[in-house]
This record gives sequence, structure tokens and C-alpha cells, in this order.
Amino acid sequence: MEKNKNYCIDFMEGIKQLEDNSIDLVITDPPYFFETRGKGFAKERDYLKKGLKSIGVNNKKDIITEKFLKELIRITKKINIFIFCNKAQILKILKFANENKLSFELIPFCKTAPMPLSNNQWLPDREWGVHLFKSCSVKGSYKTKRGFFVSTNYKDEKIKHPCPKPVEIMKKLIINLSKEGDLVLDCFIGSGATAIACKQLKRDFIGFDINEDYIKLTEGRLSQKSLP
Repeated sequence: MEKNKNYCIDFMEGIKQLEDNSIDLVITDPPYFFETRGKGFAKERDYLKKGLKSIGVNNKKDIITEKFLKELIRITKKINIFIFCNKAQILKILKFANENKLSFELIPFCKTAPMPLSNNQWLPDREWGVHLFKSCSVKGSYKTKRGFFVSTNYKDEKIKHPCPKPVEIMKKLIINLSKEGDLVLDCFIGSGATAIACKQLKRDFIGFDINEDYIKLTEGRLSQKSLP
């Protein structure tokens, strides 16, 4: 596959086309497996099912499987994988890390303006990232290497994606986990934040997404003279 190109392809089909030990860093944000049991706002919701369907996700299936994780290990030069996830997926990922003798780091992403969903529950003011690695040093500086991120969750209406990641957050992760000239894979490129961060930081990238509209969105953002 060509570097610095985004492919409209299923993530597993795309990964299978990559050679062993060809990627320096995987950083990706799979569509989350949503837990929709409960009452009130926590029960299964039609709009949520429709939203998942629009991005090609069956809510009954969790994309983060052992097969997926093993394929990511196969394609990385040194195991260096950062996966955004929700709390329902953390135990599965850490169980995989333990069984495969991988080091890991949990990174919380804290929102300053979470949805007002109290309903006798903790506020939904955190997302999570898990860094799986082996023999991998964290680069960057004091400013980029904090073990948590804080941001608003206000959506940029110009970016036609349900949950675009801020480019600045992706830049900090990429600075910490790669060096100039490295090849970064994002197998759910979505709004293109990983590709934009790579271009700004002189990394190469490969992106996958099954949604053609998101590929077009990413290409449009990359083509702008002043990258958003």
C-alpha cells in the first residue's frame, strides 16, 4: 500500500494487505461498543442504533477482538499500538496485554462539558486510550507526556463527523510515540485527525475507513493550505 494515502476499505481487509513489521505506530479510534442496557437515558435508543448503522457498526459486535489485536501486533515493527476505547473494552484489552506479556498505559481523556446524564450514574465525562507496547520508549517532552488529556466536547460543525478527535490531541500522541519519518496507521481514519497530525509533524501515514464520505472528508481537510 502507498504511504500518505487513505483507502476506502474494511479495516480487517486493509490490515491483511499490510506486510509484517511494516508499521511504526498504530493509533486508532474504533467505533465503540456501546453498552445500552438500563433505564431512562441509559436504555437502548433508536437514534443510537441509527447512528451506529450509519458508520457501519453493529452494536452487538465489539470491533476490538483478539484477532484484530493480533493482526496489529503482526504489522508493527515494535509493538506500539494506541487504541481509543470505552470502559467496557478496557478489561478485554488488558487481559490480552497480560496474556501476551505486553506493557500498557491507560490514558483518560476528560471532558470539561459532559452531557448532563446523572440518573444515579457517574457523569460520562471520560473516554479512554490504551497504549500497548513492548521495548518502546515514550518520546516528546514534559508538555506532551502528561498521562491524561483535558478538552471540551464541543463539536466543530464544519467537520461532518459524529465524534471528530481534536488534531492537537493526536499531535501530542504522535510526538510521544513516534519520530519524524515513521509510518503511522489509522485503520478508522474518520475525520482525518491522525492524517492531519502526521502531515504537520512529518510522519507518513496510511488510513482506512469503510465510509467513503469520511475518506472524502479527510482528503478535503488534507488538501487545505492551512490544515484545520
